[in-house]
Amino acid sequence: MSREFKFRAWDIDGKTMFYDAQSRPGFLFREFLNNPRFIVEQYTGLKDKNGVEVYEGDKIKNHDDGRIGVIVYCSHRLSYGFKSDSGITYEFRTEGDLEIIGTIHDNPEHKGVEE
Repeated sequence: MSREFKFRAWDIDGKTMFYDAQSRPGFLFREFLNNPRFIVEQYTGLKDKNGVEVYEGDKIKNHDDGRIGVIVYCSHRLSYGFKSDSGITYEFRTEGDLEIIGTIHDNPEHKGVEE
């Protein structure tokens, strides 16, 4: 099973998210990657329970067990790393009952959790 490779880029200065950054007309994707003004985040290949695409940097709630955390990576195996508020990192391979409840960009208390 393969997944679509998509990226979004957070504009730190403009406080704006650019979705499908890899295909932005008139703006080369490498300009996002090589510019400290942007934080590039990859699509995990998963969607939350509401059908919203899950990206690295998304703050999610796992309704299966109640954990809240931040998506910290995605892999070629359709798995993702989830770092909980307690600092523990888990790996999941299925969507389960996830719900996006924000991002590290609109939840300042979670900035740096992904590091």
